[in-house]
Amino acid sequence: MEALLEYIKQRSVSTYVVSYSVFWSMIHWEKIYTTLFVSQDLIMQETGLLKSIYVKNCVPTLGLVGICGVIVGAVVPAILAFCYVFFLPYFLDWIYKREIKHRINREVVKIEESVRIDEAEEKRAEARAKKSSAELKLSKTRAEMVKNDPEILWSEEYNDFMAEQSGAKNVLDQLQQLIFTYDGDLTRVHNSRIVSKDGAAVCYINGLIEYRGIMNEVASLTEKGRYFLKMHARKIKK
Repeated sequence: MEALLEYIKQRSVSTYVVSYSVFWSMIHWEKIYTTLFVSQDLIMQETGLLKSIYVKNCVPTLGLVGICGVIVGAVVPAILAFCYVFFLPYFLDWIYKREIKHRINREVVKIEESVRIDEAEEKRAEARAKKSSAELKLSKTRAEMVKNDPEILWSEEYNDFMAEQSGAKNVLDQLQQLIFTYDGDLTRVHNSRIVSKDGAAVCYINGLIEYRGIMNEVASLTEKGRYFLKMHARKIKK
């Protein structure tokens, strides 16, 4: 007897039995409610039947009464419990696997895009390095050209001087008079006010003249100054 009770106890708590009981209760909820909460006197007063007979024959199960209701009320919970116990776990596992696969695919996409970004950054860095190398090479080449022929640099500086220096033409006119009319004597030209001190200072700052003498009273042309006056003379002829 004890073995039988233990067997029944084990079976009663099994997943299928519990599931069946839950579904059976959901389908027969009207019968359960009537049995537990509706009084015999009310049923007798309203229908003239005993509660047991009323619940069995008059309370519908899925819209059916009588033997059909009993059969359907027993079979449907069994089918639902069977699906719940044996098919639902596989379905949930399938959904879980799909979700995991989707997450993995998203991570793969992130990694692939990250690799693409890194590759793009590497290419950009390589392009910048090549550009810097080319600029450095060009700069060295230009420095060598300027070293061999300084007039390349002087030509650019002359154009900048004429474009940016206020009164550049007048300054070069004064420089021409200072050198060729007054032999670079700053004392004479300043006293005569033909060549201003500011004009001479501009020429000195731009490396067109050098000062000589005890008091720096004599100015002489540099190679750059000769080039500037040469270019200035060509423009005057034009």
